[in-house]
Amino acid sequence: MLYQPPGFVLFFLFGFDLAALALLYFLVRSSARWERVLLYGSAVLLILFSSFLKLLYSEPAPLASTPSDLQVENRLSSSFQTFYYLDEGKNGHLEAYWKEHMLGRHKTRMLEMEGFRGLLLAKKIDGQWQYQRVLPSHLTAVLDSAHFHPDTSGRVARAVWGYFGVELSIYLSELLTLAALFLLVYRLPAAFRKQPDIPYINVVLT
Repeated sequence: MLYQPPGFVLFFLFGFDLAALALLYFLVRSSARWERVLLYGSAVLLILFSSFLKLLYSEPAPLASTPSDLQVENRLSSSFQTFYYLDEGKNGHLEAYWKEHMLGRHKTRMLEMEGFRGLLLAKKIDGQWQYQRVLPSHLTAVLDSAHFHPDTSGRVARAVWGYFGVELSIYLSELLTLAALFLLVYRLPAAFRKQPDIPYINVVLT
């Protein structure tokens, strides 16, 4: 996943992408060149604004006022790993808010330290969900079996499954983005030509 916005931002991203697709789809139905240019320009602005938001949420802590770096070291056999960042509320409720894709042995992620109480890093190891705590005083996580603890309560597994719907929505949003970009290129000639193509109809008189 290239970006992972919160739910309310994701809702607006869907709206921007669908609106851009609608503008580009109906562009060819307009016979006036200025209308087609206006529709195309509006679609471009929507896609640019949507892309800005997606770029902004390509980090777990966009626009952090008190940023600090989390260092992740991968000691597992495979150089590609996936895991989740979980936030623990004051009442002990766990909520996943970021799925990490790590390629290599070291990774750095920026976190917001204002109000930061720590996080849980959750990963499935040998078919079981496990976790390790990352504290504000020690922003380091190590991916190996010795640093993880088994999820005996099931809270970690429930938090990860609760994020599954967000993951599917993000994948769908990425598909809409690709469709909008494809249609943006495909409709470019139609937007600026002087006259729309008029299909030739062969009429046979009997």
